[in-house]
Formats: sequence, C-alpha cells, structure tokens
Amino acid sequence: SWAIVYPIDLIKSRIQALPMDCSKNDRSIVHIGKSILKESGWKALYRGFGITVLRAFPVNAVILTTHSELRGLFERTHVR
Repeated sequence: SWAIVYPIDLIKSRIQALPMDCSKNDRSIVHIGKSILKESGWKALYRGFGITVLRAFPVNAVILTTHSELRGLFERTHVR
C-alpha cells in the first residue's frame, strides 16, 4: 500500500516546501507531478522509498511493544 501512496506523499511534501506566495497553478498536484517526471523521470517519485520501508520495521516494533505494555499496565491497575 505504501508503494501506491509514496509518490503522492512526495508531491505533498514538495507542495509544502513551496513559498506561500507561489501561484495556485504552481502548487497543484498535477503541476508538481509533471515537473518531477519531466526533470527526473518516474524513478524520482520513489527516491527514498527503500529507507522508508526499512524504517517502518523498527518504528512499528516500538509502537506495538509500547501499546502492548501500556495496555497490560492499564489492565493490571484497573479492576473491572
């Protein structure tokens, strides 16, 4: 699923990095997408994807562990 939304997230980040006084057309998803494809090709839409996927494993492991520990703590300290 990340492979589908990654290019959209990249375009969103590019739009957020534009100056506030940028024209509405220059801030459009289509315009930014075409600019990326024209300047760098389709591979540019996935630059950084590998490291993002690798980063997801430890991040999700920490989140799952924290959730499990806090849930267990909550259940032990609250009588039903």
